[in-house]
Amino acid sequence: MTRIMCLGGNIETEIVLQALIGQKAQIVGVFCADDALKTEISDYADIASIARSRGLPCLPISNINSSEAIDFAAQQDADYLFVLGWSQIIESRMLAQFPKGVIGSHPAPLPFGKGRAPVPWTILRGDRRSAISLFKMTERIDEGALLIRRWFDIGERPYAMDVYDLVTANLKRAFCDLACDLDNGIEPTVKPADLEASIYARRRPEDGWINFDHEAEYIDRLVRAVSPPYPGAYSYLDGRKIRFLRAEPASETDMQYHGVTGQILRKRQDMLLIQCADSPIWLGGNNPNTDQRDSRPIGNLGDVFGYRVEDKLQVLESRITQLEEQLKAQERI
Repeated sequence: MTRIMCLGGNIETEIVLQALIGQKAQIVGVFCADDALKTEISDYADIASIARSRGLPCLPISNINSSEAIDFAAQQDADYLFVLGWSQIIESRMLAQFPKGVIGSHPAPLPFGKGRAPVPWTILRGDRRSAISLFKMTERIDEGALLIRRWFDIGERPYAMDVYDLVTANLKRAFCDLACDLDNGIEPTVKPADLEASIYARRRPEDGWINFDHEAEYIDRLVRAVSPPYPGAYSYLDGRKIRFLRAEPASETDMQYHGVTGQILRKRQDMLLIQCADSPIWLGGNNPNTDQRDSRPIGNLGDVFGYRVEDKLQVLESRITQLEEQLKAQERI
């Protein structure tokens, strides 16, 4: 049987690894995310516990290219490494530890959609169809011979977890099929998708900031794109960082309400109707993100999200002037 090592540290890793174990693939070792990476991986999963429960050799790592990781790989004498959810580039020294190859995965129809955060970008683009790709990894990002591609349809107005679940289900089937093929001496291959190559840029938590000067349709996509398992969209109100996890388009009745951008027009349970550049939008699932002990209600009718920069600067300038005057007065004493 083909000897396989696995690498990953997120929910996707957990589901695919469990499926491979379930179909009795010969897993000979596992790399998982070190505890130090918990706060950096938004969809973190405890892969070490799974490995330990199955008696599999496991090494927690923060750097897949470290000398410790390379030594661990050499000890397991695996044919392939399956990368089930890991964002670091794998360097040549580690690639060389696996004589038959390192198999990467990417939730996009390569060569389209290389790079970072493909699930949020898929929603931000409004795509209704996408794919997962398995490929032989090289030191170049998301490049190498394509082995398997699985297309899937995306429903209307998906949230991040909806797309994530579709991706994970297709990856699970693809990696399990690949393991069977490899055991039978078959290494599959497919042609690149007939799409122009493109690269997605990295996304950070602060990219979830809502600028209400944008149109409602864009804000709707942003809220859904960065919803759990990602950090969420947010804005500021009364000095608090407010996170939004849900969005709903405004109804015809809602369209009779108008205000300045960012203004709360209506309230409905935990949903707020907020004015955007072109029309209102309902945002909800909100909570104060800075202090979970703060139980104050979030906003009143007429309140405006965001900071008015010139007003804030004027207040700061006034306070600095007062402090300077107090310091001068103390010096005279």
